[in-house]
Amino acid sequence: MPVNTFTLIGATTKLSALSSPLRDRFGNVMKLDFYDISELAIIIKNNSKTLQLGLVPALVDAISSRSRGTPRIANRFLKILRDYSIIGKEINQKETFQEIF
Repeated sequence: MPVNTFTLIGATTKLSALSSPLRDRFGNVMKLDFYDISELAIIIKNNSKTLQLGLVPALVDAISSRSRGTPRIANRFLKILRDYSIIGKEINQKETFQEIF
């Protein structure tokens, strides 16, 4: 049976969960690197504008260093800060930020 050329893309955080025959048949196993702090800082700045948060650079650096190289975690932190900002907390003060996290 003729089969047209195709591309299979899959993603998992547990490579060992895939069966060995499946990994052998599709031999290109690629791993993605985590984001570094400066890349996360750019993402945080952009998303903080969307959430209408005026973050000081020290706070951006603190969030990016705590995000374990993952934008999803950084965005979750931003949403937490937005919630605190909505209820009237001053999120740009170092003491308040440390209290939150």
